[in-house]
Amino acid sequence: MTGKNKITQAIYLALIAGSSITAVSSAWAADDTDETTSTTDTKSTERIEVTGSRIKRVDMETTSPVTIISAADIQMSGQTSVGDVLNNVSANSFGSWKGKSGYGSGYSATNNVDLRGLGATLVLLDGRRLPSTGGSGGTEQDVSAIPLAIVDRIEILRDGASAIYGSDAVAGVVNIITKKNLSGVNVAYTVSSPKTEGGLLKKYELSAGATGEKGSVVFVAQHSDQNETTDTAVTGYNNGLSSYSPVANAYDTDGNSYYSSELCGEVANTIDTGSRCAYAYSNVTWLYPQVTRDSVLTNATYYLTDDITFKGQVFAGKTTSWSRYAPTPVSTNTITMDADNVNNPYGEDLTIYLRTSTLGVRDSKYSADNFQYVGSLEGTLDYGNGIDWEVGYQHNDQSELTHNYNLIKDSVIQDAIDDGTLDLFNTQGLSYDDWLDSVNEVYDEAAHTGIWEADQKRDIFDGSLSSNLYSNDSVNVSGMFGAEYEHLTFWQKSDPESALVEISGGSGGDDIDAKRDRQSYFTEIVVDLPYRVEIDAAIRYDDYSLSGLVNDEQTSSGFDGTSPKIGVMWHATDNLLLRVNWGKAFRAPSMSELYASSSISFDSGYDTTYCASHDDADYCTSSYQFKTYYASNQDLQPEKSNQYTAGFVWNITDDLSWETTYWNIDYKNKIDSLDIDEILAEEYASGGSDRVVRGDDGKIESITTSYVNLSEFKLDGIDMSVHYLLPTSVGDFKIDWEASWINSWKKAADASSSGVEYAGEVGYPDLKSSLGVQWSQGDYAAGLTFYYIGKQTDTLYDGYYNTQDPYVNTNLTASYNTSWNGKVTLGIANLFDVDPEVYSDDTWRGISDSLYDVYGRTLQLRYEQSF
Repeated sequence: MTGKNKITQAIYLALIAGSSITAVSSAWAADDTDETTSTTDTKSTERIEVTGSRIKRVDMETTSPVTIISAADIQMSGQTSVGDVLNNVSANSFGSWKGKSGYGSGYSATNNVDLRGLGATLVLLDGRRLPSTGGSGGTEQDVSAIPLAIVDRIEILRDGASAIYGSDAVAGVVNIITKKNLSGVNVAYTVSSPKTEGGLLKKYELSAGATGEKGSVVFVAQHSDQNETTDTAVTGYNNGLSSYSPVANAYDTDGNSYYSSELCGEVANTIDTGSRCAYAYSNVTWLYPQVTRDSVLTNATYYLTDDITFKGQVFAGKTTSWSRYAPTPVSTNTITMDADNVNNPYGEDLTIYLRTSTLGVRDSKYSADNFQYVGSLEGTLDYGNGIDWEVGYQHNDQSELTHNYNLIKDSVIQDAIDDGTLDLFNTQGLSYDDWLDSVNEVYDEAAHTGIWEADQKRDIFDGSLSSNLYSNDSVNVSGMFGAEYEHLTFWQKSDPESALVEISGGSGGDDIDAKRDRQSYFTEIVVDLPYRVEIDAAIRYDDYSLSGLVNDEQTSSGFDGTSPKIGVMWHATDNLLLRVNWGKAFRAPSMSELYASSSISFDSGYDTTYCASHDDADYCTSSYQFKTYYASNQDLQPEKSNQYTAGFVWNITDDLSWETTYWNIDYKNKIDSLDIDEILAEEYASGGSDRVVRGDDGKIESITTSYVNLSEFKLDGIDMSVHYLLPTSVGDFKIDWEASWINSWKKAADASSSGVEYAGEVGYPDLKSSLGVQWSQGDYAAGLTFYYIGKQTDTLYDGYYNTQDPYVNTNLTASYNTSWNGKVTLGIANLFDVDPEVYSDDTWRGISDSLYDVYGRTLQLRYEQSF
């Protein structure tokens, strides 16, 4: 047996056992070759397509490192969603965004994946692009929209793949492979109940399939409901105090504060600090929303002739979520009260900080509908060595809609103050109930329901040809050529009053009306040489033509780029494989970065200029929120990267393998919005900034930021995995260990800067790892999985540090196959009920839920029945 076949045998063994880490960092078939076998003989002549390459081949090894997670491993890991599975992958070093209340544009209900912390990970469904979210401007995919019920396995390419898949594949690719071959009917029910109040999850699944001589069809449906989780359930009460209070705080031009101490404490969740009436907004907010998801998937394969196959897929999904934010602070426009106002008891011109909590909380309903269908024809031409061909069409239609309730129209509040209708300080001496009725009458008039909508329609046509180009006793050359055409229309809009920045409590603005055409041409060559050396070279050319409305004027942009990649793989011995990769990549600017109208947010920062000469404990904190305007930029240029990987796969024995990969990425021209801390620091250093507007009292009234080609990221590290299979008389054991260590993760303002080192700082762990131990015997199986996150330390100033201790989360799962074709699975996630550390005791959401589990010990039950 050759060395290549020995390594291939090890891969098959790992896949049969359901390994969560591939024994050789190479991928299983990226189309419908779901069946497995315990020997290589029956597969030796089958050519398959693998993630990271478009050339079908007999052997599964490629020059790129790939992690494989099977459906069986997911079930034994204790993870209940695709988002959670990907969040715990070691290469997802800093975790990924998990939908939270308090965020608009769909971010309350969407999850993304962010390999290496670069925000440039492409997600595919069966090798084709998933639709992107509207709120991200088309740069991120919502992995929570993919139900676990349809997943056969997940393949994670851990290096750049723009030469194969195009823009957005800078940091890596996640390819979610769906179920293709099912026989009969399977129903399943899952319930997950955390110790933390709220978060109860229920899922219902139906799978059915049939296979005949002319093809196969699979149908999968899933419905899930998850309850909301409040902030108080996670971080307690009174964590997060605001000067925007239902008992108004007022400040004169000298910074003196005024408020009604009689009312403060009377209104719910208000606290008299002695200098202001603070509102404990965290007492009413939800951390995670209430979410319902429905989805269906159909895969069909039909053999039209012996040489032509039709493949079709239809996917439809609907997400509905309810979020709860803090009551609206009247803050988009500055609210004032003149010194001679009839309801001004202080005789000074005042700036008013007010929150309309007595009107009610801000509830937000978000819904997203996604419909996608894919059709392709595949065949082989009997010409020369045979030519494989494929033509395909993909259509996606995605719409998103958000209703934000109990927002406030600022002008109504200002008019009511000016004409004396709104008596904020109860100068009339009304009883509390009468005062409450009088202010709520004004708030009811000012109430506004904000609407945000987004719609994307995408059509992709593609085709490819591949063949064995040359072959003799020592050299084999395979090649492919392909092309794609994509047309995307992108529309996003807020209600008119929010867009005109007249409304408090919503984001407002960021309207987009744009379209994009993309032409892509790509080719790949694989050369097998003597001494068991393989060279894989690919190059791709992408040309983007975009246009959009900016300030009611049509604006156009154009970008093009070439992404090359070359890899070399050498089977040095029968058991040792060495490989190295080098490539370039680029990412075109998104629709929102180029064409969005100005939007408003409230970002936290520290006003160094003011606080250097003023002692104001309420204002001079790093958590103080400033009105921040975000603007698009039509002069943006594409992001670019250079990267390489080098590593080995050592099949130490037939049952033990070890894989290590060193990776290095230089990511330039990264598009980012100027951070307000950077703006404020620059203002302090230079003595002024045209981006900062200050009031007569010297405090900040607003900050304007915009997207720029701001940053360069330089990072490198090592991925490592060990896989061990141990058959014994008491059952078979499988041990999988993976880790990703970041040596350096630097962010520089530009190429001339040496950059700031983030690796190891809080929120940027330099080590993330997992260890899975599984046991099976007959109808019984059990799994124990440990997730580890390394220690993190921020140096705040000399002698004082903010530290996050090492963290270990443990999941335990056990299953039993019944004699009546049923299966029972019991699990305990976060077995030892480990809580993540908080940044400080009095910080709202002072935890990183993208890295840590906040639910506590969670009991899980799953029952499935096959017919």
